[in-house]
Amino acid sequence: VGACYFWAMLNLDWEVGCPETCSTCLWSFTQEQKAKFNKRDPYNTTWVNAPSNYTTASAWGGACTVALGKEGLFEHRDSATRSMMRLPAEMALLQDESYKKIMTWYVDNLDDDKTYALDFARAYSRMLEVGVPEDQLYSVIDL
Repeated sequence: VGACYFWAMLNLDWEVGCPETCSTCLWSFTQEQKAKFNKRDPYNTTWVNAPSNYTTASAWGGACTVALGKEGLFEHRDSATRSMMRLPAEMALLQDESYKKIMTWYVDNLDDDKTYALDFARAYSRMLEVGVPEDQLYSVIDL
């Protein structure tokens, strides 16, 4: 799972701009279809909780890029499909050779999803534990 993210970071060409498409946004669906269960979004966050700029196709692509630019902001999209997004902070990780080495290792070991999952669980647990009393800690790995 995580290795796919790293593969895209390392192997795709990226450009400044907002994505133009969204495979899970269901832009062509009617309101009735949107109200039904969406297996790609089981909590129906796309239509219930998301602001309209996420759920309206015309707010993506160039409109999004211009709107962000007015605020002095930007994001990146993949150059080929213009459907994936990365934040500037994510793209900055490509400049960090030690982090890039880790990403490359996960990509080279794509078949070892368990190692990635365990590494993620350990790191995520550490983030969640900040400020939690020692006797209340538990490991995400144990769940």
